[in-house]
Amino acid sequence: MSRKSSEPKEILKETVKKTGGILSGFRDFALRGNAIDLAVGVVIGGAFTALVNSLVNSIINPFIAAIFGGTNMDGIWIVELNGSAVKFGTFISSIINFIIIAAALYFFIILPLNKLLELTSARKDEPEEEAPELPKTQEDILLEILETLKRQGKSKVIKH
Repeated sequence: MSRKSSEPKEILKETVKKTGGILSGFRDFALRGNAIDLAVGVVIGGAFTALVNSLVNSIINPFIAAIFGGTNMDGIWIVELNGSAVKFGTFISSIINFIIIAAALYFFIILPLNKLLELTSARKDEPEEEAPELPKTQEDILLEILETLKRQGKSKVIKH
């Protein structure tokens, strides 16, 4: 009877151990630097995209549209086919957004990181300067003499 009452406890203990292992694995993943860096990158990327969209939609697109006689890019270069409007101006606006974001990422993130990696790899490739040889002490000199005498004594066999 005691065996039946202890079985659920054992099952519960095993379940808690398994769940604890899964949760600790998730905790380790979530607190790993790469996951946090990725999360920060996504948030910064979203904010940067909103900034570029605002720049393009508020300044660049109205300027380009004014050159072509429109109020915004959505209203220029529209082609109607069977009642459907093909908006080339909106597509060009998206291309401008992409080019600005890609250029900013390249010039402000990729290029500096590549330069930094190049500098750090150049430092690793440089041979380390050898430390200057310290002057020998009397003990070092005597040990060298002793080793030389031992070597000479082994090579010269004295016969009487």
